[in-house]
Amino acid sequence: MAPPDPVFRRATTSVLVAVALIGGSVLLLGDRFGSARSVALIRPVPVEARIAACVADESMRLIDPGRETCHPDEQELASDRGDRASRTGGLPGPGRAATAGTPGPQGPPGPAGPPGPPGPPGAPGVAGSGGRTAAAGLSGASGPPGPAGPAGPAGRPGADGVSGFEIVTAPLSVPGRDRATGQARCPAGKVALGGGARPDPDGPRRSGASAPEAEMEIVASAPLPADAGGYGWAVTVRNTSITPLPVIVAVICAAAR
Repeated sequence: MAPPDPVFRRATTSVLVAVALIGGSVLLLGDRFGSARSVALIRPVPVEARIAACVADESMRLIDPGRETCHPDEQELASDRGDRASRTGGLPGPGRAATAGTPGPQGPPGPAGPPGPPGPPGAPGVAGSGGRTAAAGLSGASGPPGPAGPAGPAGRPGADGVSGFEIVTAPLSVPGRDRATGQARCPAGKVALGGGARPDPDGPRRSGASAPEAEMEIVASAPLPADAGGYGWAVTVRNTSITPLPVIVAVICAAAR
């Protein structure tokens, strides 16, 4: 057999407690009514006795609160002068109204609700007045050309260009397997602009010999300083053949202004 439901057991216990308290009250009041005169029945009869009971699971027993106490596994229910039904529980009597408890803390906010339906479209706005369009300007006709202005002043004379250009040459014979230095000098009043050396095209030719350019090696080529007796050009040539090599040393001269 399944055990009784806890709710059912609590209800049974409450019924037993109510029956016991009501029965005890009837016995006490009946004793008082029997000794009172009929004229006194119109006044309230005070009840001085206390009714107490010890309640456990599905059991209850009445006790005298002045001489007995409930066991540890029992709960005491008592009535004090008809004002209170019990100390720790039981049925409430017509006593004082219960005091309201302190309100609990505010609970967390609930989830957001679904979005509402879209509202109706607003009324169209009033169109603004358009500005006036600027008229395009007309291009004027081209006027006649103006008169020629007066001639400007003459500019300063520029520097003279090269004058007295001249190439001066000097012959040079380089022995076989040897080197030699030749010079070509500018006339007085002229300076050297450049110079060099080349094989003499009018020199003697040997049959079976290589070209003169292949036998000539320029070792040095530079202008002569002015303190060496005038402007000019100096070249040092080495002959790689076994026979003498005719060479022409040349300098380019111009008048100095």
